[in-house]
Amino acid sequence: MSIISGQMRKSLPNLARECDRWGLSDRGAATVSSALLQDLGVLTKDDNSSVIDYSKVRRERQKLRKQNQSNDKKDFMLKSINIDGRKDLTRKTSLKGSSPRKRY
Repeated sequence: MSIISGQMRKSLPNLARECDRWGLSDRGAATVSSALLQDLGVLTKDDNSSVIDYSKVRRERQKLRKQNQSNDKKDFMLKSINIDGRKDLTRKTSLKGSSPRKRY
């Protein structure tokens, strides 16, 4: 039995997105994804080059977040802020003497 060691160079953006969506930890995501690969027959005792470890998941999540953040900055452009002049029930706190006074 020879163990083939190698590096997994595949990108995992879908795994990173779903881990962020469902709030999975890096270790939990690595464990679940490696177990799935074992069940599918991708990981065997002879070939374990496709193991997903928690640092791979963490790097993929950081890469995806950085990419999403830069896309959001490109799409967001504030043109103007408009105020309609209506008075509403905005709560204001002012000091009267030494005690705060709340009013609308």
